[in-house]
Amino acid sequence: MLRYHHSIALSDCCFGEIEASPEISLREGEDFFIPAYSWLAGQIGHWPLFLAVGNDDDAMRITGYQNQWRRILSSSATGNTYRRKGEFPSRVLFSFHDLPEVSFSDYHNWHIPLNGGEEEEDIERLVLAPGRSSELWLRKAGRRPGSVQGHVSKLDLRSADRIWCRSRKASKQLQEIGFAPERIEVQRLNI
Repeated sequence: MLRYHHSIALSDCCFGEIEASPEISLREGEDFFIPAYSWLAGQIGHWPLFLAVGNDDDAMRITGYQNQWRRILSSSATGNTYRRKGEFPSRVLFSFHDLPEVSFSDYHNWHIPLNGGEEEEDIERLVLAPGRSSELWLRKAGRRPGSVQGHVSKLDLRSADRIWCRSRKASKQLQEIGFAPERIEVQRLNI
């Protein structure tokens, strides 16, 4: 059975439900993506919380969880800009076996609405594949890891069956919030 994965900053974790909103997208510095998110919201009926779909590292990389270990922030002709000690973010990866009301899209074609190209009908056909059943989306996710993303309007973090975090300190903080220690793993996802 495939899992659904969602990554958020440890500071945004709560022992309860999180809900998608444009304000959160703006706060997280995703304002460049607002037009694409708005287009998707118009298609699926709600602002999206994005999920990776699959069981392997390629699928989970869609969440960006592995980026917290990146040392290089940017590269240019004059050199690299590196993160300094203490500047590394702390993200948490929540994984679920079953979620109600998930809609799906093609992750490899998601760049089309992000870049604002193509005709409306073509974007819908390439990204959302109207008429494709959930079973077909899940079959594609199983065959081609990292090719399918899901979207929900809200997510109850308490129902996660597995929680990954970057350190024992983060694990302890999650336990203090209320998450069961047997569900939490200190786990790195390679870049």
